[in-house]
Amino acid sequence: MKIQLTIFTLIFTIYLLSCNQVNTSKKNEHKLVNPIDTSIIAILPFSTNQYWEFKNHKPANLAADDLIKIDTLLNKCINDYNIDQEKIFKERSHQHPDIKIDRNDFIIDLTRYKRQYIATLNAKEEKEVWVNCFCNSGNMNWKNI
Repeated sequence: MKIQLTIFTLIFTIYLLSCNQVNTSKKNEHKLVNPIDTSIIAILPFSTNQYWEFKNHKPANLAADDLIKIDTLLNKCINDYNIDQEKIFKERSHQHPDIKIDRNDFIIDLTRYKRQYIATLNAKEEKEVWVNCFCNSGNMNWKNI
């Protein structure tokens, strides 16, 4: 009985110690991030002649990390906006129960939109990205204009 208890204690101790081990080969791996759907994104070229908003700006490139940051910021902004819009929708629905009010007229569902990005560097060499979202892609050339 004493031998069985000793073996059990040894196995249990080894088990506990193995749970705290860190696999050093995976220690520096990056977390997997949901891929960005580039079929709904167009990165348009920057031109100082076209865009007055970007006075004293220079063209910039967008890397995959930038697309993830843009997507994260855009989703956060939309989610914050939708919280307020959801409240307005509920208030109006309550105030006018006889009128059918469509929730989709109040909130933004980003999955219904295509996006155009223009990347620039401002005077401080900070990257700025102009984002244009639109739901009607009747123009088949939306990725180029």
